[in-house]
Amino acid sequence: MKEKPEESLDPKDWEEFRRFAHGILDDSIDYLAGVRERAVWRPVPESVKGQFKSPLPQAGEGEAAAYAAYRELVAPYPLGNIHPRFWGWVIGTGTPMGLMAELLAATMNNNAGGFDQSASYVEAQAIA
Repeated sequence: MKEKPEESLDPKDWEEFRRFAHGILDDSIDYLAGVRERAVWRPVPESVKGQFKSPLPQAGEGEAAAYAAYRELVAPYPLGNIHPRFWGWVIGTGTPMGLMAELLAATMNNNAGGFDQSASYVEAQAIA
């Protein structure tokens, strides 16, 4: 009997993923560094809103296509709260180190709801 290969969500090529991830990180840093040159807020055009009304694809389109869609349809139209001239209400702003902290948190993908793990102790310390 032929053994089924193990299923995995890991990249097929870790070095290719590393290059892709570094590109996203560089783009994210450029996005933060250039925030002052952009408008505080831009309305989402009807043509972009329409893209979110179609059904999701039934098959994966790949990381590059997903990231291209993010760059075209999501990144240009934020709430604006990371902009230094966003004075509508106080939400708090993102920071470059916040980007890194979110990256680290997503890397560990912790459920801090309990258990004997470091994330639970960090959360308890922050709450205290």
